[in-house]
Amino acid sequence: MLIIEGHDIPVSAEDLPPGAQDSTTRWESIMDLARQAETVDGIFPFNEDATLSPDKTTHLLAFDAGRLVGCALVAPDGSAQMAVTPAHRRHHVATQLLARMDPGTELWAFGDLPAAQGFCAAQGFQPVRGLLVMDRPPTPLADTAKPSSSPTRISAYVPNDLSELVQLNARVFSAHPEQGQLTIDDFRTRIASPWFDPAGLLIARDIDGTMVGFHWTKAEDGIGEVYVLGVDPDHAGSGLGRRLLNAGLAYLDTRAVTVIRLWVEWDNTIARNLYEASGFSVVRRDLRYRRV
Repeated sequence: MLIIEGHDIPVSAEDLPPGAQDSTTRWESIMDLARQAETVDGIFPFNEDATLSPDKTTHLLAFDAGRLVGCALVAPDGSAQMAVTPAHRRHHVATQLLARMDPGTELWAFGDLPAAQGFCAAQGFQPVRGLLVMDRPPTPLADTAKPSSSPTRISAYVPNDLSELVQLNARVFSAHPEQGQLTIDDFRTRIASPWFDPAGLLIARDIDGTMVGFHWTKAEDGIGEVYVLGVDPDHAGSGLGRRLLNAGLAYLDTRAVTVIRLWVEWDNTIARNLYEASGFSVVRRDLRYRRV
């Protein structure tokens, strides 16, 4: 018998396996399920926001004979990410998880795999947002940026930069549904990550010392990443974005990574043109689906 358990779904405690109500055990089981899915699919089923801040999402869990076989992480913005163990696919686990969600819930499909496309189509969903995953080899890149319209200096992050960095991030990404909502605590969580290196968080300041841009890079498990690249809107078109990008790529070249990766909104033509001119090409799509 399949049992669905969640924060907003009353289930008798004796129906659940031992430890299912313990938050630490619960999260360990969810991560184990996600790794099982990744082994088969070649892509992790949950994004960074969900895994860094699990307490911000509602967890819907599907158990069969006391084993966790499916999970949905439902975010405050009304989106969900789902994973089902390979052995329980095509057993209506995802359908039953979806049935417990609000009808307006949107679904993320990381990698937009054929199985996800088929499931979303069968449930009446269509893509409404897309993130393009772009890669480039870690080869040296000449700095071809045009001079900025105002003198700027680029230096490595220091702790005193944090408050101003959070404010600039909110300004740059005011229209972005995830990045623009990050708080100072969200930044501190990321800075506390094992992969964080202050030398890889590059800060640009103008002649008055005001922070006007940043490029946060990441290097982990042999993969370099353009983690976040942001330029103050008042400096758009000045060439600062390219200077910051090139500076970050030069830093990643020192980290012995095998590939450099980034995510960009599918309709952000300006950013995509910049990345393509710097040797990046699209290798994957992550789509967000909405029921129509």
